[in-house]
Amino acid sequence: MKQRQQQYGRCTQRLLLAIALLWGLICLQIASSHAVQVQSIAVEVSPNQVLTGQLYTPRSKTKVKAAVPSVLFCHGLSSHKDTFAPLAWELAARGIAGVVFDFGGYGQSYDRPISPAANFIDAEAMLNWMKQAPLIDHNALGIVGHSMGGTTALEMAQAHPELKSTVLLGIAGYATPRSPANLMFGSGVYEEFNPVGQMQEIAASAAGQDLPPNRTLGRFTDGTARRLVLSPSIDHALAPYDKLLQEAAIAWLSQSFDHSPSPDRSLGFARPKAMVLAVAGAAGLFAELYGWMLRQLKSPRQQLVLRSAIALSLCGLLLSSLPSQFSPFSLQNAVGAGITLIGLPIFLVGSV
Repeated sequence: MKQRQQQYGRCTQRLLLAIALLWGLICLQIASSHAVQVQSIAVEVSPNQVLTGQLYTPRSKTKVKAAVPSVLFCHGLSSHKDTFAPLAWELAARGIAGVVFDFGGYGQSYDRPISPAANFIDAEAMLNWMKQAPLIDHNALGIVGHSMGGTTALEMAQAHPELKSTVLLGIAGYATPRSPANLMFGSGVYEEFNPVGQMQEIAASAAGQDLPPNRTLGRFTDGTARRLVLSPSIDHALAPYDKLLQEAAIAWLSQSFDHSPSPDRSLGFARPKAMVLAVAGAAGLFAELYGWMLRQLKSPRQQLVLRSAIALSLCGLLLSSLPSQFSPFSLQNAVGAGITLIGLPIFLVGSV
């Protein structure tokens, strides 16, 4: 009886894991195909100096695609374009395109030393590309930056008055009540480099008067809107991922562009949730399979080969799936795939 109960419990566990995997994959497919289209882009700064990025656009339900507002995202130090991928996705789902890119010396872009001046040149190259892109409304452009990228974003907004909205996360900088247009500061109460007091002083200078947190002063119509948003639970590094700051940025950009997002869209993070569900189901089923295979292999040598092969394969898959700012992704991807392909034959040969 006890053995039968154990078998029943194990079967139930496997069934639940399979359901989690299947449901996660279904939700991931729905979330990935709904409302957003992602396109890889390459922008040449100068000969042999190419910036890599991605364009997030709303998926049109009609054959005729209208130009939409667009936002340029500038990542921070020791980071890359994927930092702003969640926010760019959420904006695109609401009808605002987003362009994320790697600065030179980061991610997949051309190699160079870290340089604020070169960051500005890179950002200008991306903005010029956006002004020529056919699906982007050239009269509704904005910019978002975090940390180092926030400094670049502020300089860009001050140098390009055609930018209708600026969002700075985890960064303080000098601004006036009229430049740049429609400026929002976003920070956390645990911000290390720009403490709350300093952020409040900078925001007050930009507004021309005291600016209480989470309150808007000025008008969007003439570009004088100013706001300081403080999140109660984050530090400097987490600012781009904070739900409160993301919601505030989406609302700010939408108001700046006089754009009405779809009312049925909420910041639900459907893709990350679906991915977690699918990975949890897959990991559970893999653990069940791994345990069953170990029980079938009586020889210690065969069990060692199995463990080694799986370790190699998992390391290869991890290496091939994570982008790196220290090496080209194509090389990293090839190395990871190679390790994976080496691990699988080792298992097949060793387990015979």
